[in-house]
Amino acid sequence: MVHNPIQSLKLRPAQAAASVAFGAAVALSGYLWGPAGFAWAGTILALALSWAAAVDIDRFILPDILTIGLAVLGLALAATQGASLLLHHAAGATLGYLALAGVAFAYRRFRGREGLGMGDAKLMAAAGAWLGWAALPTVLLAASIAGIAWMAAVAVATRALSPSRAVAFGPFIAAGFWLVWLLGPVGGYPYASLAL
Repeated sequence: MVHNPIQSLKLRPAQAAASVAFGAAVALSGYLWGPAGFAWAGTILALALSWAAAVDIDRFILPDILTIGLAVLGLALAATQGASLLLHHAAGATLGYLALAGVAFAYRRFRGREGLGMGDAKLMAAAGAWLGWAALPTVLLAASIAGIAWMAAVAVATRALSPSRAVAFGPFIAAGFWLVWLLGPVGGYPYASLAL
């Protein structure tokens, strides 16, 4: 377990360069299709999600400094748009965390081993903080579909399917998070959102 928050962000130089390049390319899509007036926030989000995904792939952790930092920034961004929007986003942060923390607890209870880390729950809290509660099902659906597709591709490529193989779920949550930031949730928002 890493206790130094800065140490938890460390990547090898090649990984760091790839993460920044990928995050910058993703950020460009935010300028093109993201919520109008929030391209600067989308750039921060894209770079942070890219870095978090790279760390999770490398070490199976999602650094608190990124997940909690993103949650705080998302709530601050919502607060600039009024108390009503802040309430929807605070509910999203709470529900996002509780949903995945509940899955992690149930898995540990019934399987007797870890299946989902608390970093994943904190990243879903960040998604809720940025996107609001109505977006969470779409984020989770997109993340799950991407994760299943990745596992199927790995199984086909390696000709082996191992149900006990560890897979970092953070990159898939990050992908779902970003897609919903760009496009909104399935069915749209039932309240005023940053995207309007």
